[in-house]
Amino acid sequence: MWTWKEIQTWKVEVSKVFGVKFKTYTNGNGMSVRVATTATVSLSASIGDRSSIGYSSSIGYSSSIGDRSSIGDRTSIGSGTSIGDRTSIGSGSSIGDRTSIGSGASIGYEASIGDRASISSGASIGDRASIGSGASIGYRSSIGSGSSIGDRTSIDSGASIGYRSSIGDRTSIGSGTSIGSGASIGYRSSIGDRTSISDRTSIGSGASIGDRTSIGYRTSIGDRASIGYEASIGYEASIGCEASIGDRSSIGDRTSIDKYDWWITTGPQGSRHAPLTAVWSAEHGLRWWVGCQEGISTDDLRKRVKSDHKGEHFDDYMHVIQMVETHPGLLRAKEAGEVGDE
Repeated sequence: MWTWKEIQTWKVEVSKVFGVKFKTYTNGNGMSVRVATTATVSLSASIGDRSSIGYSSSIGYSSSIGDRSSIGDRTSIGSGTSIGDRTSIGSGSSIGDRTSIGSGASIGYEASIGDRASISSGASIGDRASIGSGASIGYRSSIGSGSSIGDRTSIDSGASIGYRSSIGDRTSIGSGTSIGSGASIGYRSSIGDRTSISDRTSIGSGASIGDRTSIGYRTSIGDRASIGYEASIGYEASIGCEASIGDRSSIGDRTSIDKYDWWITTGPQGSRHAPLTAVWSAEHGLRWWVGCQEGISTDDLRKRVKSDHKGEHFDDYMHVIQMVETHPGLLRAKEAGEVGDE
């Protein structure tokens, strides 16, 4: 790379591309740099071979741009920022001071990247995405268009964040993790490696999600809740603030569990081979989720089993109901709190 001050001593040719006037600078070794005449480049900035800077762009003091990189129109690159080889920065984007962007990275148009952020090689940042100051985006990670990543948040290698998702400050997302579109994750949360979080799911601040866990569509995880590794939470479920779900647990669709609830899950159950979850709380008593039955009382479950099931499925349901009602853990929970109406 050469400083802008050195490049301006090279042979120059003027051309127009779609009406925009560019100057192409070439030295005696055949190295070249193309810069729009309306761009502003600090004399101390360095630019690599065959790189291009678009019109009305601004390149800050002591920044560096690697070989074969492209800086779009109306883009601002802060002071002391480093951009690797073969990197593309879209038009209208803003890159803060002392930020590092690795080789082969792609930054969409009108994206915003804060001061001292780190974007690793091969990472992709979508259009109009926002990356906070001090945030770290790992190797070959992908941030969807319109998404927001908070200050000092860490996205590990190979992770994928869908479009219009929001990740709070100081949150950690593990390697290979997938977070769907429209998802929301609070500040200071921790999401493990290779975890899957579906679209429009909400995870509160300070929550902890273990490795290889799966969380379904539109599920809500409260503040400071803890979900163990390899757990499975169904769609539209609700896990309350400070609730704890253990390793390898399976929670069915639309199930609701709060901090002080006693719960148990079993299955497969019935003709649909569905997981069954029973939850007891002092407020609501014992409720059941299985198949299309959601949050029903024990009496209602018995009635529906007698009406809809025969033979081995009937026997299985009756056995599970008896097992849950006589479970020592449930009896202890009832002794510890007020018994709710069923």
